[in-house]
Amino acid sequence: MEFTKDPSTHPANGPLTEERLIRVRDELAAAAKRSDGGNLGYMMADAAKAIN
Repeated sequence: MEFTKDPSTHPANGPLTEERLIRVRDELAAAAKRSDGGNLGYMMADAAKAIN
C-alpha cells in the first residue's frame, strides 16, 4: 500500500482488516518490548495479546 500526504489514504481511515490488526499487534508488541516497564508498556502488551 502506498501512502501520500492525503490523510484519506492513511490506513487508520480505512477498514480494520485482518492484515491491519496483525500490523497493529506487531507494532504494539515491539513498542512494549522497548518500553521502560511503565503502565503504558503493560497496556501495549495487553492490547497486543487481546488482538492476538
